[in-house]
Amino acid sequence: MVKFSKQFEGQLGPSFYGHHHREHGPIQVHKKLASLDSNGDMYETELLEQFNKKKLHHAEKMIRGAFTELYKGLGYLKTYRYIMSKLKPA
Repeated sequence: MVKFSKQFEGQLGPSFYGHHHREHGPIQVHKKLASLDSNGDMYETELLEQFNKKKLHHAEKMIRGAFTELYKGLGYLKTYRYIMSKLKPA
């Protein structure tokens, strides 16, 4: 495991090392009763599809953010290695 100095760790940003965990309650999805409308099943299906699209979009956004942080960290590591190689006596 690679250990970074506190100064270097701070440059990576809080999202790289911070643990952002939120408690989520149950998700409320409105369901229209099929007995009230012949299109009730279709309405419910559309709501669930919309809900799934929102969750998928959110997951994609989170993955993009994680990759951004990963590449940022790799860039810092590359810079750190370059600096350390220049400081070593030949």
